[in-house]
Amino acid sequence: MVQRAAVYVVPMLLIGSFNFLSLTSDVSMYAIKTRLIVIFTALDFILGIGLTYLLIDRWQVNALLYVPAVTLAVKAFLAYAVNHRYCFPQRFYFWQTLGATTLAAVCHFLWLRWFTGLIWQRDEVTSIVILAFGLLASYPVYAFLYGLFGGWEDNTLAQFGRGTNLSSFMRPMARLFYHSCRLGARFSPLHGRFPISIYAAAAEEAEALTQERVKLIND
Repeated sequence: MVQRAAVYVVPMLLIGSFNFLSLTSDVSMYAIKTRLIVIFTALDFILGIGLTYLLIDRWQVNALLYVPAVTLAVKAFLAYAVNHRYCFPQRFYFWQTLGATTLAAVCHFLWLRWFTGLIWQRDEVTSIVILAFGLLASYPVYAFLYGLFGGWEDNTLAQFGRGTNLSSFMRPMARLFYHSCRLGARFSPLHGRFPISIYAAAAEEAEALTQERVKLIND
């Protein structure tokens, strides 16, 4: 049973790795056009239920993999186009989004596979230990690798550092993640070679909106 379930782990991980597309679009809609959230939630629900009904008899459990892959792709492309037109112009930075993340993920997997292979005893105890280590303790390693492969620039890294101060009980983990990224960026030959060109404009807009909010509160 475990071996049969393990077959589905890789495709599920691949599907889940692209959830950031959906999450990013949702955040944009929450901030600017909240009614779009209702529309896309309904679309996602109807499309998911409809495809599951059509495919479940033919492909059985495999349909549960095909359906989220299709719905995620449809939502991502539609949301990108809608956000670009009705929220704000969208910019896609290949290296930060896919390049550095893919390299860091591959290296992280290879290192984790090698390390856990040394301690696995083919029993439940070491399996649970490996799962806990992979889910939590190995995060700083990935953060270091992402910084090493040039995923950060000075502005965005500093913004990330300031953002960690807003966290509550998870602040130690957030700060550890930040310092791991910072350490990787320090030794990275690619650091700063892939700048975020809209950072200055975005910072000015954020400051203007903050001043307007302050003015409303004072009035």
